[in-house]
Amino acid sequence: MRAIHDHIVLNLANLWIYLRYFRVVWLHVRLTGSLPNPAFPRDLNDKFLWRKVFDRNPEFVPASDKLESRALARKRCPDIQLPKTLWVGADAADIPPEVLNGDVVVKATHGSGYFFPIFAGKYDREDLENRAKTWMRRTYGKRHFEWSYFGLEPKLYVEEMVLDKPGEYGTAEAKMYVYCGQIQMILVIYDRLQKSSAAILRGDWSASSDSNSIGAEDAPAPSIDNRAEIEQAALRLCAGFDHVRCDLYLKGNEIYFGEYTVYNQGGYIILPTDRMLHEAQNKAWDIRQSWFLTTPQHGWLKWYAASLTRQLSN
Repeated sequence: MRAIHDHIVLNLANLWIYLRYFRVVWLHVRLTGSLPNPAFPRDLNDKFLWRKVFDRNPEFVPASDKLESRALARKRCPDIQLPKTLWVGADAADIPPEVLNGDVVVKATHGSGYFFPIFAGKYDREDLENRAKTWMRRTYGKRHFEWSYFGLEPKLYVEEMVLDKPGEYGTAEAKMYVYCGQIQMILVIYDRLQKSSAAILRGDWSASSDSNSIGAEDAPAPSIDNRAEIEQAALRLCAGFDHVRCDLYLKGNEIYFGEYTVYNQGGYIILPTDRMLHEAQNKAWDIRQSWFLTTPQHGWLKWYAASLTRQLSN
C-alpha cells in the first residue's frame, strides 16, 4: 500500500515538474535525447534537473559567486592557495590602469565565461569596458534554470594570473568532479587562457574515450606528479556537498582554488562514447545525501521527500 502511495506522489510530482518547468524539461530532452524522470531521478542528467527544481541548498548561492566561493573554500581547506584579488568594483571604467599592467584576468562574479585575460599589460580598454558592461547587464543561468545565480549581486574584479613561470602561459587547470566524497571525473586543461587543449579522465586519472566538450583540442592523459595532493585538496574543498565540481589551478606542484560549479555545463554531462564514465558518476551521486533530502521539508514537499527517500532506498 505504501509503495502505491509513493508511486502516486512521484507521478504527481513529475506532472507538476513537466507543467511548471516545461521549457527546462524540453531543453533537457533536446540536449540529452531522452525523456527525463526528474521526480524520481535515476540517471545522471535527470539528477541535475531534479537539483534545479528541488534542491535549494543555501550554500549553492555563495558557491556560485566567484568571490564569495573563496570563503567556502578556505572554510573547508584553510591552507588552499588563492589567486590574489587586485581590485573589486561595479564598472570596468573605474579600474586603475596600473592594476592592468601585468598578467591579470578581469572577471565578473555572477556567471560563467565572464573573463577577460590580459597578457603583459596589452589589451584594448574599450573592448574590456564594453564586454564588462554586457556581463553586468545579464542575469546568468536563466536559459538552463541555474537558480543559484539568480540572486547574486554582479561585481567585477581583477585577479592575478596564476602562471607556472612569468611570461609563460601554459598553466594547467584540473576540474574535479566530486560525488559524495568520490572523485569520478577530471577534466585537465592546458594553456587554459590561450590555445587550450584538454583531456577527459576517469576518477583514477585514466583517459576517457570521449572528446572534451569545451571546444579545445584533445590532449593525452597528463603526467602529474602530485595527484594525491590534488585529490586531497578536491575532497576537502567539496566536503559537505552531495555533488559539486571544483576547479584547481596547477602551478608546478602548487595548487590554487579557482571556483566551484554547481551545474556542470548548465546541468548536463554528455559523454557519447564513454558510458562507463557516465554510469560511474551516476552511481556515485546519491541524492539521499543532498540538502533537500537531509533537511526537513514542509507542505507537499514533505510528502514528496519521504516518498522519494523510500523509493531510492529500495
